[in-house]
Amino acid sequence: MKETLKEKKMMDMEKLEALQNLKAEFWDGKYKVESEDGKIDFKPFFFNEEGIPIAIKRALGDFTDRTERLNPKSGYKSFGVEEKFEVLCGTDGEKHEEPEKGSFVQEFIDYFFHNDGKNMGKEEFDEWHHNRCKQFLEVIGPKYRGELKYGKAQKVVNMTFKNAYCLPECENSGLNNSGEFYTHCHMPLDSFTLEWIGRAQKWVGQQKDAIKSKNGVYLRKSRIPSWSSMNYEEDSKKYYGYKEIQDVIFTYFEENILKNPSTKYLKGYTPLQAEFFVWKYMKFELAAEQFYNQCLSFIEVDDKTKNEQNEFKGKTINKKLECLQEKLKDIEIYKVPEEV
Repeated sequence: MKETLKEKKMMDMEKLEALQNLKAEFWDGKYKVESEDGKIDFKPFFFNEEGIPIAIKRALGDFTDRTERLNPKSGYKSFGVEEKFEVLCGTDGEKHEEPEKGSFVQEFIDYFFHNDGKNMGKEEFDEWHHNRCKQFLEVIGPKYRGELKYGKAQKVVNMTFKNAYCLPECENSGLNNSGEFYTHCHMPLDSFTLEWIGRAQKWVGQQKDAIKSKNGVYLRKSRIPSWSSMNYEEDSKKYYGYKEIQDVIFTYFEENILKNPSTKYLKGYTPLQAEFFVWKYMKFELAAEQFYNQCLSFIEVDDKTKNEQNEFKGKTINKKLECLQEKLKDIEIYKVPEEV
């Protein structure tokens, strides 16, 4: 049965509302600031030239540098969010109080308010994105001993866009946080989104009629690296690179999102928008699978239970919930024997 125009409009409204709820849950635009008298408060920020730097600062909090060693020239002093931000306000590796022309911070401000970034085509945006990642590594990299990987830079760039997308509009400012700014934005890559990509690509590899990619292959999970150790391009046929992973993500959204029962709920969303759902639900799915396996551990493990584990992993989120509810109906087998 074909959807009526009214039904389609209602569905679109529901999808938009679901996205707005996740955006609000992720970030409401408030950020911790310290006043001159030392008091800490959460100040609201908006979609303007003051809000974008805060989106960058919040993204810098996702740059996990605990695995990186500081360069001896730094005196081994801590290199926190504020210090990183001040360095990114310049191009020379030194701290700056205000964003300088051409700096990482100013380039983001220009993208939204001076370069009309919403009119960029995909190729133009990909080049701009790559330049910001390279710039981040060039400016921040020398602060550490050893080479910072591209995966660290993509996390900051992509999370800046995600944060900016959540910034509320300020009344009477005339500035519109249009979705057109984010049409070509990439999906931020971390352990949860990479797990989702690996599963989606496994499904692609099992389908005869699925679009596997522009060069006729799909990503094998064993060759997807951790996000923090990721290079820009494929690493000597051992691990896929950031570029190849993002290309396959866009191909998947264009050709396969509806064919896979586990991902068809993402119809109509861009990769950046979909990440709000993917990150939340993938985290839940992994927890559900672990719990399901624990339930099976009360039963003698054999080939049948192993097959159940694999079947459960391949189910949609809703089917996983139904299976867990069925398991817990027979609650007696999970009860701990108590002394009388």
